Amino acid sequence: MNEVIKLIQKSVTTNEYGEKLETEKAREVLGTIKSVSQKEFYEGMANGLNLELRFEIADYMDYDGENEAEISTRRYNIVRAYRTVTNSLELTLSRGLKNAT
Repeated sequence: MNEVIKLIQKSVTTNEYGEKLETEKAREVLGTIKSVSQKEFYEGMANGLNLELRFEIADYMDYDGENEAEISTRRYNIVRAYRTVTNSLELTLSRGLKNAT
């Protein structure tokens, strides 16, 4: 577990003037970057997702439902969080075809 990932939770609030404001809360965790399988990749493409990688966190308790992640200044959507039998957590990350940047 030697890679750093920034987990990001976005939320929208309304100010006193009725304007919607988006805020972000971010924190860093350690883990391991893994590849997505060929099957996952092509099934994702068929559904409009560009599944790029998986990120394994040593302890599932380090994840708090964040919906985005950042690795080396690249933003990803978290499309799946999977708790393994060893209590680690695998996050499947996508840069969706509709919102790829």
